[in-house]
Amino acid sequence: MVRRFERHGLGLLFTFFLILGGLQDIASGQVNKVSLPTAVKEAQQAGVSTVTVNQLLSSGYENHVESSVMAGYIQFLTDIQREKLPLEPFVNKIEEGMTKRVSSQGIHHALMKKREDYRFTQSTIKETLRKHNKEHTIPNEDLVRLSETLSCGITRENFHFYVDRGLPSSSYKSLAITLDSVAALEQNRFDPDMTKKIALAAMKQNYFSPEKKDFANVVVAARKKGISDAKITSVALETIQKNRSPKDMASHFGLKAEDLAHGPVMGTERHPGTRRHDMSKPGYGGAESHSPGGSEHESHSGSEGGHGDSGSGGGHNGGGDHGGGHDGGHGGGGMK
Repeated sequence: MVRRFERHGLGLLFTFFLILGGLQDIASGQVNKVSLPTAVKEAQQAGVSTVTVNQLLSSGYENHVESSVMAGYIQFLTDIQREKLPLEPFVNKIEEGMTKRVSSQGIHHALMKKREDYRFTQSTIKETLRKHNKEHTIPNEDLVRLSETLSCGITRENFHFYVDRGLPSSSYKSLAITLDSVAALEQNRFDPDMTKKIALAAMKQNYFSPEKKDFANVVVAARKKGISDAKITSVALETIQKNRSPKDMASHFGLKAEDLAHGPVMGTERHPGTRRHDMSKPGYGGAESHSPGGSEHESHSGSEGGHGDSGSGGGHNGGGDHGGGHDGGHGGGGMK
């Protein structure tokens, strides 16, 4: 009996620890480890530019992020590139998190949410156009603007509602301004039904354009002056019907320039432009611009990046994906 336990029981115990270790690896994002040079090489082979890779590596070096964590971030960008999503918003989100000393888990969570927002935007627009027997590739600039409204107060339910009623007659830019306006009014607790009435009227008249993007700014400023939602709605609908400018509406309410100075910031494209870094200083090694290969050296030799299965494909539902890597040792706050 004792020998049977030694022969079978110890084997089961060893198997248990293997399974337990695997679960711990999954929980900590340590599955499918690759070194930073390998991650860089894979990114370049997928089409991520050398400038983008070096920009992120330089930022990681400046913020003392471990090479294993950087490998996870590079792998995540590789997945984004393969999904044909715009890279810049994700690069900026990673850099923002590193600068703010957010933990890699916090950055990972923010990246997952952002990716699901972009997938949701893509699939919602494609499904809506398909109902009208139309197929159209969304320009990256418009995809960014529309997707970022989901981070500025627009719920997925509202997003679907306005996209369904706006496309294909509205342009993407007009639709984005509509969503910006709805978000601004909702954030300032403007009556929801009146907000919807104003937005639908603007869409019907194809009112919103870049020249009229301050429309919501005027509405919010009027409300702060004590004008009722009902009165504002009445004037706003008349402004839309007669295709008047937001400036005309501001004059009707007796608003001055200083009343509009602190209104909502319109436009959801807020992330900073690509920054150039001095790649001559020491760091992770950087990507070679003349070949798809990775860096030859790492400042943390032997470190490997933690990265889970990022998955790909559209759809509205978020997956249990992992793309962040290990904790870089920074406490920091959370990210949206």
